[in-house]
Amino acid sequence: MYQVLYRKWRPKKFDDVVGQEHIVATLKNELKSNHIAHAYLFTGSRGTGKTTCAKILSKAVNCLNLIDGNPCGECETCVGIDSGSILDVVEIDAASNNGVENVRAIREEAVFSPSVCKYRVYIIDEVHMLSIGAFNALLKILEEPPEHVIFILATTEVHKIPATILSRCQRFDFHRIKNDIIANRIIEICEKENVEITNDAAMIISSISDGAMRDALSILDQCIGTGKVIDREFISGVVGISGTDHVVNIINLLLEKNIKEILSIIEKLYMQSKSMVRLCEELIKAFRDIMLIFNGVDLDDNLYGSNIEKIKSYSNKLSLDSIINYIDNLQYALDKMMKGYNNKLELEKVLIKLCNEESNLKNIEERIKKLENIFLSGKTYCKTLSSEKEVKVNNSEKQLDNCIEDNKDVNCEAKPMEKWDEILEILKKNTSAKSMSIAFRNSKAYENGNFILIDSDSSLAFELLRDSVHRDELRSAIKLVTGKVYNLGPYKKIKNNLDNNSDILDGLYNKAKEENINIKLN
Repeated sequence: MYQVLYRKWRPKKFDDVVGQEHIVATLKNELKSNHIAHAYLFTGSRGTGKTTCAKILSKAVNCLNLIDGNPCGECETCVGIDSGSILDVVEIDAASNNGVENVRAIREEAVFSPSVCKYRVYIIDEVHMLSIGAFNALLKILEEPPEHVIFILATTEVHKIPATILSRCQRFDFHRIKNDIIANRIIEICEKENVEITNDAAMIISSISDGAMRDALSILDQCIGTGKVIDREFISGVVGISGTDHVVNIINLLLEKNIKEILSIIEKLYMQSKSMVRLCEELIKAFRDIMLIFNGVDLDDNLYGSNIEKIKSYSNKLSLDSIINYIDNLQYALDKMMKGYNNKLELEKVLIKLCNEESNLKNIEERIKKLENIFLSGKTYCKTLSSEKEVKVNNSEKQLDNCIEDNKDVNCEAKPMEKWDEILEILKKNTSAKSMSIAFRNSKAYENGNFILIDSDSSLAFELLRDSVHRDELRSAIKLVTGKVYNLGPYKKIKNNLDNNSDILDGLYNKAKEENINIKLN
């Protein structure tokens, strides 16, 4: 029966493990010095060698002829563990054996001495899938394990494991394997399997695998099955990627704002059953690489083949803000695809948006510049349904208009009202006027003839004063303190008008931010 590559070429000793030298060196030193822990925790992303190292460790602690920290692979124990005939090494899948009764069975077995080996080893894969009750049951035996028992826990989601379990294990973090290491391993295996593969094809496979050796070998296995020479174009057809030619072409068309041709390419790739999700990921990766080149990072030329010079040239054509904007929009579309939205539609939408974004940006910039000019000139525009009226405000004369009550011009040579805090205290004690005391908190008042001019940052305060009941309550409080009845109005109307313009500017900036448009104005 055919054996898949990731099983056939699974390392049998620590020296064969690639990309995890920091872990291999520590485990080998512990074995050579006989400082063996009773519980190990292997954590990291998928396909990085956690289960492989767990199996090697289970052989090494029981090997009769340990060689420089590596199991010999030839003694009776090593051969028996590899073949599965020795029952002292038990591998458990916690995803399907996650109950209390499963862990209780382990506890009952663990008290017995191993039948053949020196240690009874329990490898619990995907340990984070255990139930809370199962973790509690496991905790007891991890606290006081028999001398002949070793636990090796493996997980991809270490954050789901209780701290009480973590604190009793020796933890090893497996890193994602670098692309060049995976590519070299692929080429090595292909030579032994008499399969012809190009260097750039090996690099593409390693790039797709996202640091997982098992994923890379699974892709290679799929390619070998066809019996053809494995090159860049062949891999693109097998795994459903669009290829760098299409990616570079789409980027060119994005810069040229050629929507029609972009949609034509998307339709063509869609009819060829290319993955729209993977195409979006390829575009994100391409813009990410352009961003790295922009910041002086060198890329492996094999990633893009003959298109590498075009990719490098884009870093000179685009600003950093534009590159990040492309990435943000594509990432947002990818997130929606992952949530079950129409993949082709989402990709078309985001590419059309990116083509039209420049014109939208120019419109927003023009509107902001216009409002800035109005703001700096000291003018404000009041737009109604029937007409547009220009209101001139003289900054030097400091005059007020549109007072809440009488709409009269008021001389701004007003003096601070010293008893305003006392008035607010009266409002605070009045149950019916409590909302006003809260609205006018941190406000100030100025006295000018028959007017009291109120200075407050709260728009709610002036909305309340538009109601006659609230005005009468405030007047009553003022009369209790001063013995006089005043007209009420806002202080520094010019400030309020300018703030309105500022609010409009802020609104436009916020709208641009929601649209993922980067705006930079001098």
